[in-house]
Amino acid sequence: MPTIRCTCGSEILVVPDVKAMSVAIENHAVNKHKQSIDSATAFLTEQVLKVAAK
Repeated sequence: MPTIRCTCGSEILVVPDVKAMSVAIENHAVNKHKQSIDSATAFLTEQVLKVAAK
């Protein structure tokens, strides 16, 4: 399965379940990017959409 890479270097597995993917992104943003949760979430969501478009 494909993965996305966050700006912090962490890799997140892309799963076909939208709800589960949303939870994974939100958990990562909250745990790793406390100061910039919104921008981290937006960046990761954009990466998922790029992978899904391929």
